[in-house]
Amino acid sequence: MEKALKKELLYKIIAKEVSEEIRRGNFSIGQKITSLRDLAKKYHCTVETALKAYIELEKEGLITSRPRSGFVVVKAFKNQSKALAKVEASLLAPRDVLRHLLEMEGKSEIVGLGTALRTPKLFPLKSIFSEVGGRKNSFHELDSHYSYPPGDEGLRSEIAKRLRLRGMSADVDNILICQGATEALFLSLMLKTKACDEVVIHAPCFFGTLNCIETLSLRVTEFEGENLRTLEILFKTKRPKVFIIQCNFQQKTGLSVSEAFKKGLVKLCAKYNVTIIEDDAYGELGHSGEFVSNLKKYDSKDIVLSCGTFSKTLGPGLRVGWIFSSAKNINELIPLKLATTYSASAHTERAVELFLKNKSYSRHLRKINSVLAKNISTVSKILEKNLPSSVHISRPKGGFSLWLDLGEHIDSFVLYKKLMSENIAISPGFIFSRQSKYQHHIRINCGLELTIEVKRAIARVCELINQMSVN
Repeated sequence: MEKALKKELLYKIIAKEVSEEIRRGNFSIGQKITSLRDLAKKYHCTVETALKAYIELEKEGLITSRPRSGFVVVKAFKNQSKALAKVEASLLAPRDVLRHLLEMEGKSEIVGLGTALRTPKLFPLKSIFSEVGGRKNSFHELDSHYSYPPGDEGLRSEIAKRLRLRGMSADVDNILICQGATEALFLSLMLKTKACDEVVIHAPCFFGTLNCIETLSLRVTEFEGENLRTLEILFKTKRPKVFIIQCNFQQKTGLSVSEAFKKGLVKLCAKYNVTIIEDDAYGELGHSGEFVSNLKKYDSKDIVLSCGTFSKTLGPGLRVGWIFSSAKNINELIPLKLATTYSASAHTERAVELFLKNKSYSRHLRKINSVLAKNISTVSKILEKNLPSSVHISRPKGGFSLWLDLGEHIDSFVLYKKLMSENIAISPGFIFSRQSKYQHHIRINCGLELTIEVKRAIARVCELINQMSVN
């Protein structure tokens, strides 16, 4: 009975995967598909099982059997990428959403309201690399060098200056250059944990951090809000090694924790010997332009590793991030950096360093924060005008995301699939949790240029939410 059941499931799996290949446009009409013998080898099954899978596809009208030719495709899809969006959205399981979202948002026909990307017009890449053209000889010298950790000293010095402007005591020896904030988070976790250790995260949490936690086989507990008494109970019962938090203009909601909570958190973690790993990727994206501190400002016991990046301000393709911590932690992180990505791009590090030195960065921040504040305001007004009063919309003072609480009667996964079938991407809330939270929340990215197409997509999001509210 069990063998028969496994066989039954296998032919359906094979049929589904071959069907998806056809719908992606990997085969044209009349093209021969994989032979039964080769298909059986690929899936380690009998030819009989492979044949059963192809019979299923014949019933769907996708393939047909021809004498001496085997099975050939009889149906193709003109708009392959749109068909892919529709098919995959209909077959998706919740655990696959993140991978699917990241894949689909790279396609030109998708309106990307899901991932945290901005319009390329907000990135000063031309200005950054214009320095390269003016200093060709010095940059050519970098061709024969690796940028070994802790990274370019000039760049580390400029990052330390920026941190001092925000109220922290930082020096060049407190900085390790990484390839973006995600690597910084990953290295920090590698340093302070081992497999099966307990970590507590401040939820909702960046999905990249959740992936790091899973990769390192760590146990996770989620904490919401700013109640330090509740957190202390968690520390007593769970005995975590690490607490992970994004304090400033959180990627999901755009909101920040209070200064009182920051101080109390550092004090509490020091009491229970819990390392804090802070995701400070949005620390310089406050709409008012005022400097905000991170947790290192209150860290007298060297328990904080603060992870920053230029991905959100200068461009994600640069892949320049950093860890800000004690010199002791930085020295212990260097072997881990060497064992993973080994070296960063010497050219990119030097180009970013020069951009920071010539004071262009501060002007650039004022410009993008002004644009992002206007975008947040514009999108908020569209949502408030077109959504029922039962939907709660966050009111961030920084970043470029809005967090919507849709109410218990609207499933964000169902909404995600409906919108993806129309080539519109949003982030369903549950990808920011590992404990099935935020099923009724979505995040909307406001960093895109608000073209007519983008505004129409936002209006369509509102229409579907209204329809689902009535139903």
